[in-house]
Amino acid sequence: MRFVRRISLALVVWSMAVAQARPAAGEPARANPPADSYAIYTEAVRTYFSAQPGAAIDALQRLPAADITAGAERLTRAPRGGAALERAAVMHAELALRWADDDPPAARLHARTAAVLARATNPVDTDTRRHWSLFAASLCLMLADFDGAQRFAGQAGESAKAWLLTGKIQEARAEFDLGSRTSPIASAQVGVDISGTRLRQAWLTQALQSYEHVLQIDREHVEARLRRGRVLTLVHQLPTARQLLDAVAAAHAAPPLSYLTQLFLGAIAEEQEDYPAALRHYEAARTIGPRYQTSYVALIHLAVARGQTVRTQQLADAFARIATTLDEDPWWSYLLGAIDREELTWLHGALS
Repeated sequence: MRFVRRISLALVVWSMAVAQARPAAGEPARANPPADSYAIYTEAVRTYFSAQPGAAIDALQRLPAADITAGAERLTRAPRGGAALERAAVMHAELALRWADDDPPAARLHARTAAVLARATNPVDTDTRRHWSLFAASLCLMLADFDGAQRFAGQAGESAKAWLLTGKIQEARAEFDLGSRTSPIASAQVGVDISGTRLRQAWLTQALQSYEHVLQIDREHVEARLRRGRVLTLVHQLPTARQLLDAVAAAHAAPPLSYLTQLFLGAIAEEQEDYPAALRHYEAARTIGPRYQTSYVALIHLAVARGQTVRTQQLADAFARIATTLDEDPWWSYLLGAIDREELTWLHGALS
């Protein structure tokens, strides 16, 4: 559990930096873009959905970041924005995914812009609203906008996917909630003047309930079982958590979920001072994801805690050999998730 909390705090610092980063240092914000920039922006949105996405991307790349942001904000105030707002949000979300690896500042700009547009959108069609809510909730969660994420998730219906997303939001809030002390959602549940520990406990309890809703719909839902096991760890129900996660491990889930299962089982074993089991689980995680970072962090921490100097150095050397070619570790996106590609694809098709 110490491991789970330690890595969670590292992710908190990183994610807050991502959420609060500015699109271009030294570039002044503009209340409204110049008329020609706004025309370029709205034309880019139109052409992106007119079988000319390349031309739209080229046009956007020529605009200053401040004009893109201002153009989106102006679009939210335009009368009869409707479909144009939805298309612009989808466009920016897809561009955020497109540039996530090659141009992180551009990806952050487009993710934040997509969120601005998504919050201003209210699809009329019931089916579209459900898909939109799931997409927008995933986007807001990625940006640590928990109130926005929870609002959209609450509009997504009673599906297993909606309940899973709700639980993820609550689990993330338990780790770090920038405004939970004054949140009406929190105060309605546990009171405004409440300690951080009790508030965290309240979010974890709600997350457990949400994951149980998922399992009532689909008893074999692997991710819900995995996440329920982790939350049980955080509320100190270690034997129950270990039993549940052992069952998940035996289910031979997809590699990312199997990797996380082994990490969480290792954390439980480490908390219980069952160091041989912790070592076994952390090594299993490293075998599943040999170029994932967190299993190395866990193994090195375990070796340091046990005073194994030679082993610590061996692990550090092994990590150094792969440090420049790491794969994306599933733990990095565990708490805040990512844009829901499935819902985004559906919306693109519906808007084209």
